[in-house]
Amino acid sequence: MPALQPIWQHLPVHFKEDVVSKLDYNSRCQLRICSKKDKNLVDSRPVILDYLKYRITEVTFHPLEIPQKPAEVTMNDGDEETTRSLYENDAIDHLLLVFSNQKLIVNSFVFNVWGHDRTGHQFKLFKKLLTKIKERNLKLKVRNAIISTTFRHKDQYIEFVKNLDVGSLISMKLRLSTRCQLTQLSRTEQWKKVKELEFETRDQMDPKWVSHVEKLDAWVKSLNAVAISAMIQNFISKQFPRGSYFSITTMSPINNSRGSTLTNILKKFPIEAKNDAIKFRTITISPIKSHFLSPLHTQKIETTDQNNVFLIILCETNFSGIVCGVNSFKDDLKNSFLKLNK
Repeated sequence: MPALQPIWQHLPVHFKEDVVSKLDYNSRCQLRICSKKDKNLVDSRPVILDYLKYRITEVTFHPLEIPQKPAEVTMNDGDEETTRSLYENDAIDHLLLVFSNQKLIVNSFVFNVWGHDRTGHQFKLFKKLLTKIKERNLKLKVRNAIISTTFRHKDQYIEFVKNLDVGSLISMKLRLSTRCQLTQLSRTEQWKKVKELEFETRDQMDPKWVSHVEKLDAWVKSLNAVAISAMIQNFISKQFPRGSYFSITTMSPINNSRGSTLTNILKKFPIEAKNDAIKFRTITISPIKSHFLSPLHTQKIETTDQNNVFLIILCETNFSGIVCGVNSFKDDLKNSFLKLNK
């Protein structure tokens, strides 16, 4: 029986392209490494990586002679997930290799720099990584960016966000940001591009930061009557699509004794305040957050789009607004509560 002859190299190019397009990320990398002839073919095909997490941690207290692996990389493509702990240089090279492929887009990119010492090893690694990204003029093509850091060096944090590819970006989730950082971030093209935004800060927020955002989740120190009025005015003056919403949770009670009483808040409304006293429990049988069970004020407000209505919900430590269809109010409200309960 004659030996089987390899047939891959004789297949039509368009067939090879279809095959490579269906391969997961790891299989493509293996093909790229083992076949020099197929390197260009692999690089030419668009590839989507489901999930990539890059975590830089504080070095543990081991003796100096024990090598440290301060970076952890988790990659998920389809049903396959791999996690590796890497040395400093290997970690940097790994991330640069992934994003050097300009055909690659990461659906969800989690970047986590964590530690207590601002001069610690993890932040030096972050600085070195940022320098390498700049040197190569790389733009990180990600759709959903989740960035958390305890680092207070605002310039490096801002510069990292600026290296996200504007054309690919859909949403951002930012953890532990200061007001100064958020002010700077709100001026970036990346911030202005996203329609979905999530952030948390121990400071107050400026409604102007989020006037373009269709889906907002925020955790802030406090919220005053002026900010509440600005959020309402923004949503009723723009034609945001059904399903758009904001949810702002505060550390301090919104209805407090420092002049921000419910009466004063309602006086600041850009429209006449009228409590519709909506019973959410009768609309949805799904579990809802406790503050929605006894809101301070609920009101349906007309928008510039006659097909939609804007619902505001003012609670003790939360202020939410939801755009619902006039003829699908209950269904839209149920769907929105599923998101707000996460």
